[in-house]
Amino acid sequence: RVARGKVIFFINLIENKPLYLPELDNEKLKKYLDIIRSILVTSEIIDDIKIDHLLKFDDIIKYKETVYNKDDLESLIIEGLTHALDGLELMREREGEILKVDILKRLDLLAEIIEKVEMSSKNVYEYWVDKFKMRMKEMNIELDKERIISEAAFYAGKSDIYEELERSKSHIKQFAEIIEKEYPCGKKLDFLCQEFNREFNTIASKSSYTSVINDVIAAKNEIDKIREQVQNIV
Repeated sequence: RVARGKVIFFINLIENKPLYLPELDNEKLKKYLDIIRSILVTSEIIDDIKIDHLLKFDDIIKYKETVYNKDDLESLIIEGLTHALDGLELMREREGEILKVDILKRLDLLAEIIEKVEMSSKNVYEYWVDKFKMRMKEMNIELDKERIISEAAFYAGKSDIYEELERSKSHIKQFAEIIEKEYPCGKKLDFLCQEFNREFNTIASKSSYTSVINDVIAAKNEIDKIREQVQNIV
């Protein structure tokens, strides 16, 4: 029922002083009665047998020490533990709903950041063309269109972040599905947070846009907050 984490519970057993409850020894009582009746018959004494006569024989009453029943004790422990687990599960469900709302909100923010990065990276080829043209002018080098196209294509290829963005979108979708459908899911979600970080680190290393770097920082900030919440998920 706990599924994940470490559980310690304590059982305090306080034993009261034993009670000595009286019990009648029917066998001895029967023998004493037989003896008394025999005496009455033999001696021809006409008298009734009274309780007072019998109570003088103190060994007809035994005092038995009461001990706790092991089965009763076991059922009490299980009942107490079950009650505690019910409370734990209820608390987890309530906290889980709050965490779920917060995480889904942050996933939406991540999706928005990915969309912004995607828009910024669409003009990466033109960015490198303009950059090489500017550099050649600064160095007073005659513009070589073929070279500019070749260099721009090469660096645009190195800067391509399409795969990282697509994987990040996939991670968001997986994250939402796991939260809705799987239990326990904490370890899976923690792994996905690591994957998110890996994708955005790669995006930052490939990109030359300041705006994209700023978006990556914002995304990683959201991922860190999600990961903190994930540590509280079973």
